Amino acid sequence: MTDVFLGLDGEMTGATMQPPGAKPNFQRYALVQIGLADLYVNEIDETLYGRKPEPHWFLATIGHNTFDKEDEAMAVHGIPEDVIRGAARPAEVDSLAVKWMEENGIRKAIPVGYSVGSFDMPYFRETLPELSRRLSMRQVDLNGVVFTISKITGRSYKAVKAAGKNYAEKAIRENTSMTTDVGFKAHNAAYDALVAIYSWEFFRNILVVREFHDHF
Repeated sequence: MTDVFLGLDGEMTGATMQPPGAKPNFQRYALVQIGLADLYVNEIDETLYGRKPEPHWFLATIGHNTFDKEDEAMAVHGIPEDVIRGAARPAEVDSLAVKWMEENGIRKAIPVGYSVGSFDMPYFRETLPELSRRLSMRQVDLNGVVFTISKITGRSYKAVKAAGKNYAEKAIRENTSMTTDVGFKAHNAAYDALVAIYSWEFFRNILVVREFHDHF
């Protein structure tokens, strides 16, 4: 079975590191928006017609009655507190996300994103257990990819990351209709999920591996 990779992103009500002995952040702050993104490839169409992967994405805001928050984190994603309190509850979003995966023929997927395993996934596992069962314990952390390319090329981490992001934003403009929505931008979870999966496509395309077959 071919592995399926999903861009994944979450927006939270807080982000700072907790002090030693304190409750983990994923049990203190709330996951309030999630985004998933898939670059679906129809191999027949790609071979015969040269078609590009088709982007599919899922976006949902998650409601909570009460939650701890940090003003800086709230300002970053810009989701008002009344919107959070009025949004669909975690169990409903959990069900909708699994339904989206099933409708797109995805049984299980490997998450892709920046710090996706260390930061996002603990919140997903705490808040969305059914979706999390569909997500592999293995993840593609794009920070590692960027650091690797930076080391190989001698370019700075920021320059390599910016190149991937620029590619992704151009692909989103060209391949989706969501750019007409003023809210579909950085720190919208679906937008960031698409940036992640397109950035990984860019990084894979520029990596050059020579004579690796003798080592496997």
